[in-house]
Amino acid sequence: MSQVYLEEEEKGKRKKIIIFIAIFVAALLIIGAYYRFLKRPKVTATPETAKASELNIIYPVSRFRLAKKTVQIKNETPERTKIDIMMKALKDEKAIPERLELYDYTIDSNGIIYTNLSGHLIEDINEPSQEIMALYSIINTLISNTGNAKAVQILIEGRPVYTLKGLIYTYKPLPYNNDLMED
Repeated sequence: MSQVYLEEEEKGKRKKIIIFIAIFVAALLIIGAYYRFLKRPKVTATPETAKASELNIIYPVSRFRLAKKTVQIKNETPERTKIDIMMKALKDEKAIPERLELYDYTIDSNGIIYTNLSGHLIEDINEPSQEIMALYSIINTLISNTGNAKAVQILIEGRPVYTLKGLIYTYKPLPYNNDLMED
């Protein structure tokens, strides 16, 4: 009888140890997931453009000068539509190649806008001044219309490139260039 009692008691202890270990492992997993979530950089799905009813379009007025004009929009215009309006306005002003497509874009919590553009940005640019004007027309337009943006990372067909035509280093994010703006 005492042997049966000891076996029952030992089974109870094992059961308690297994439950304790399971709770401990579950707690470790929850804590690990929590810290992993905290360290992950936050990326929003789309840049939040200014809440105004107009968009700033930065376009070339000479070989090395950019000007700003505004385009009126409705307040409730979706974010993707705002970006499409900006790209169309840049094409209308001959700031960027007509065949250029913006596949997608996003902004991270550090204020970096990532733009994924078609290869036409490289193919359709022939002069150094075109490279400067096209890049900074895109960069200055996006930054001026996005509340917390600091710089733009240009991706071509989903990949960073060192330079479009050998003049501007585009492998890292580029900030707004006020030096090219007309006074």
